Amino acid sequence: MKTRFLSLFLFLAPLGAMAAGTVHAETHRKAPYPVVKIETERLPDLNVPRIGHTALYTPGGELLVVGGHTSGFVPTPTAEYFSDGKWHLLNTVYPHDDGISLLLSSGQVLVAGSHEKPLGIGQAFPVEKYDPVSHTFEGFACLDRARTLLSALELDSGRVVVAGNWYAPDAIEMFDGQRTFFPFKSVSQERSFPYMFRRGRDNAMIFSGCDIRGNSFDTIFVDQLYGEPFCPQLFREWKPIRVYEDATAAQVSDHRGEVYSYLFTVVRSDGQMGIAQARDSVFSLLPTACPLPMHTPTGDSLYYQSQVHADTLRGRAYLLARDEAWRCYVVTIDYREATEEHPAPLTLYYTDPMPDCGFYSPVLLTPEGDLLLLGGRHNTNYQVYASVVRLRLNGDVGTSSTGTGWIRWVCLVLALALLAGSALYFNQRRNKKPANQDEEAKAEPSIEEEPTEEQAPLTTAESEVELMKRIHHLIADEKMYLNPDLKVPDIAHLLGVHRNYVSSVVNSQESCTVSTYVNRFRVEHAKQLLRNRPDTKLSTVASESGFATEQSFFRAFKFFLDMTPREWVTQL
Repeated sequence: MKTRFLSLFLFLAPLGAMAAGTVHAETHRKAPYPVVKIETERLPDLNVPRIGHTALYTPGGELLVVGGHTSGFVPTPTAEYFSDGKWHLLNTVYPHDDGISLLLSSGQVLVAGSHEKPLGIGQAFPVEKYDPVSHTFEGFACLDRARTLLSALELDSGRVVVAGNWYAPDAIEMFDGQRTFFPFKSVSQERSFPYMFRRGRDNAMIFSGCDIRGNSFDTIFVDQLYGEPFCPQLFREWKPIRVYEDATAAQVSDHRGEVYSYLFTVVRSDGQMGIAQARDSVFSLLPTACPLPMHTPTGDSLYYQSQVHADTLRGRAYLLARDEAWRCYVVTIDYREATEEHPAPLTLYYTDPMPDCGFYSPVLLTPEGDLLLLGGRHNTNYQVYASVVRLRLNGDVGTSSTGTGWIRWVCLVLALALLAGSALYFNQRRNKKPANQDEEAKAEPSIEEEPTEEQAPLTTAESEVELMKRIHHLIADEKMYLNPDLKVPDIAHLLGVHRNYVSSVVNSQESCTVSTYVNRFRVEHAKQLLRNRPDTKLSTVASESGFATEQSFFRAFKFFLDMTPREWVTQL
C-alpha cells in the first residue's frame, strides 16, 4: 500500500511542478492577493453602438438594452433584446439617453427620463413601459418634472420613488404604480444619479457624492422618504463615488426583519478606494484583507468605473476597473462573513487588452456568475461601441500570475495524491474481511443507512426561505435574542434540524452569521431601552437586551451603528 501511494505521489508531483512553471504569463510585482488572468468571450454585437443606455434581464431571462446615445452623441430611440443567439432591434416611443429602466414586480419594465437634445443637453419628461412578452413599448405618462441622470426604486406597495437630475432642479417624486407621477418631498441636497437604497418595505434612503452639476459635496446628507435627513459618520472621511448604473445591483441581502443591506464604492481624500456597506441606516466600511488595489501588478494606474455588483448566491461582489492599455480588471470581494477579525479576501482578475471594446457601459451579472459589458465608449461620447463581452469569472477560471501561484498548484497536487491514496486504502479495507464482524460494523456504519431527520439537508430554495421564516419567528417574535446563553444548537433543537443547516440558511438568506443576526435584534432592543430610559446604566441595558457582557454589547452596538451607545443617546 505504502509503495503504491509513494509511486502515485512521485508521478503527480512533477506534473504539478510543470503546471506551476506555466502560470507566469508576465512578470508582476508581488501582490497581497491572488492575481488571475481570465478569458473573455465576444458575443454578437449590438445592432446600434450606444452609451448612456440601460440593461437588465427580463423575468423570462431575456437580456434587454434600452436607449442611450450613439456615435455623434445623438440619442437613439431604440432598444434591443437578445434571443436565439442574436440581438433584435426595437423602436421605443421616445429616446432615453441617461434615463432609467426599472423592472417592476408586474414583470413589465418602466422606462423614463432622457436628455432632451443631442450632445447631452437638457432634460425630458417622457415615460413608457416595455412588455417583455409582446416586445412592445407604450408611452403612457410624464414625469412630474423633466429629468435625466435619475434613479428609481420600486417599493413593496407598488409605488416607485424617483429622484435625481442634471443641470435642473431636483426633488423626490412618486409614481403611483398605475399612470400618475406626483411630487412627494423636497430634498436636502439636489443630486445627479443618486444611490437609492431601500430601508424597510416602503421607505428608502437617497444620497449621492455630487450635485446636479457634478460638483462634489463637502458634507453629504442622506434623505429618507419617511424621516429626517442625516449625515453618516462614515461620509466624513469616505465619499460615495458617482456611477452611471442602477445602485440596486449592490443589494446583498433581502428584507428579513425589514433590514436591507447594500455595498457601494467610496473614495478617501487621498484617492484610496473602499467598499462601504449600508445596512438599514447604518453606514460602515466593509473590512477587507487589504486595501482595494489602486495600481495594476505591473505598477500602472487603475481607473475604477463601476458600481459594486453583488452575487448573493456566491457571496461575492465585483468592481470593475481598467488600465491605460484598456485591459479590464475585476476586483472580487468575498464579503460574506466579513468582520474586523476576519476581513473579506480580495482577488484581482484581468484580461488581455480590449481596444475594440467599450468601457463605462452598463455591467450585468449573469445567472452563471459571469459579467457582461454591453456597448460603451473609451474617451469620447462621439465614438461609441456595439461590442458585447463576457468576462468569465464563474468558478475562478483563469491562470494565476502571482509569484505564489505555484503554491496553489502544488497544494492541489498534494490534495489529489492524498485523496487517491485514501481511496486505495479504504478500497483495500473494504475487500479485506474483518477479524471481528461485529466490531467492524460498529466502527464503520453502513453508507446505505438513511440519514436521520435531523441530518436531512434542505433541498430547495423554497425550503430555505421557509426555514428562515421559522428562525426569524423564533429569534425575533419569540424574543429568544434576550437569552444571553443562546447558541445555534438551541435554535436547531427547537426547529428539529441540524445546527449546520441553521448556520447555512442564515448565511444564505441574510448574508451574515447567526451571531450577527441575533445581535441585530439585541441592538434594536437596546436602542428602544435607551430611548425610553436614557439614564439607565449601560450594563443594565446590555443584560436586559440579551448580551452576556457589557463588552459584547459595546462591540455589537459599534458594529451596527458606528458609534458607542452614549454617542447614540446624545443624538436623540
